[in-house]
Amino acid sequence: MKTNYKLNSISAAVLGVLLSNPVYAAEPEDKNADDDIEVIEVKGFRGSLQKAVNAKRFSDNVSDSIHAEDVGKSTDQNIADALSRVTGISVIEEDGEGTRISIRGTSPSMNQISMNGVAITSGNSGNEGEIASQSVDLSSFSSDILSSIDVVKTSSAEQDEGSLGANVVLRTIKPLSLNEPRRMVNVEGRYNEFSGKYDGRVTTSFADKFADDTFGVIFTVSADQQQTRNDSTRTSWVEGGVGISDLYANSGRIARDTNGKAIRVLGFQTDSSGAYVLNEAGDRVLNDISTLVDYDPATQTVISEGEYNVLARNNTDISVASNIRERISATAGFEWEPTDSTNIQLDLTKTKQTVETDYHNFRMNFAPRTGISGNDPVLDWNTVNVETQTLERSYSRLSSGFLTVLKARVNLKLMFFHLQLNKI
Repeated sequence: MKTNYKLNSISAAVLGVLLSNPVYAAEPEDKNADDDIEVIEVKGFRGSLQKAVNAKRFSDNVSDSIHAEDVGKSTDQNIADALSRVTGISVIEEDGEGTRISIRGTSPSMNQISMNGVAITSGNSGNEGEIASQSVDLSSFSSDILSSIDVVKTSSAEQDEGSLGANVVLRTIKPLSLNEPRRMVNVEGRYNEFSGKYDGRVTTSFADKFADDTFGVIFTVSADQQQTRNDSTRTSWVEGGVGISDLYANSGRIARDTNGKAIRVLGFQTDSSGAYVLNEAGDRVLNDISTLVDYDPATQTVISEGEYNVLARNNTDISVASNIRERISATAGFEWEPTDSTNIQLDLTKTKQTVETDYHNFRMNFAPRTGISGNDPVLDWNTVNVETQTLERSYSRLSSGFLTVLKARVNLKLMFFHLQLNKI
């Protein structure tokens, strides 16, 4: 069966639309397409952590970094306190504030510390009879003047020599690297309950760019005061201890226990010639308790030893130290890019730290090894704690004491000048 189809006018129109090629008008080119790209920049504490992680990840050496967001905006008072958060660094503190750092267990004098490429030295020649210390007191620098800290723990050819611990690289802020002008004043107040004093810190910073962002300046000033008080008690003990004799011994120190009972010491057996009696193992043999003269269990306590030695205090120091630490740090940075391939940077840094110390110390010398006089009530002057084997109370005619008062003022000034020309 054969079927024939004829196209009417509507079918022909539909077929023509389906078979025709679509034609679109040309859209104008967007010349500003690149300008419409959205840029997301991570700032603040998270941004500083990201910078530190990237610096560690892409470094050819074993290193750790701290950036400005978590140095200048933290509770750290100085650079040493900021470095305490780096792995492998131990901070040595004075008056509750970090001063020097030890890296991987090495001495603080074995670190190479530089600021903007200039090596920092201690300038301490040492007191008379002491060895000069080359460790750097980092408490002199406020943490607000820095943009980053790099701690490089492995040596390489491009680093300065002289480090067995690590190279600590301090960098101040570059004004042209700032995305926006800076106007900042920060005031902090503190109250020390122990010293009963108020103190605080004031930080101000100014940064801006000029001449079509080719010349930038930055100024940072930080003033800090801290008042501390330290009360301490130190006791030194007699090396080897002090011997306690039997109540009826011909010589030596006799004593009571904490319950008021006189101490009896068994001692070792001797023969008619005065030599010690030894057992089969070659050890000295103790006397039997029945050999003690006039032994009374109600008023006496027995020490089952041949020789009875107890711990004894030699002297005790009771001291009070009140310190006032004032620090002023100032930095100025100038950066100029006259051409696209030239960068000139000038950095000026000055810091001054003043420490006033008021120290009072009272020493008591117990003189537990002084001679015993038969005219003194030695039994009542000495008390032994049998459980801890310690001479808890002791009197002597040669016991003495003295008071030491020390007032000092120490000034430390540091200045740095750094001029750098870079070809980009």
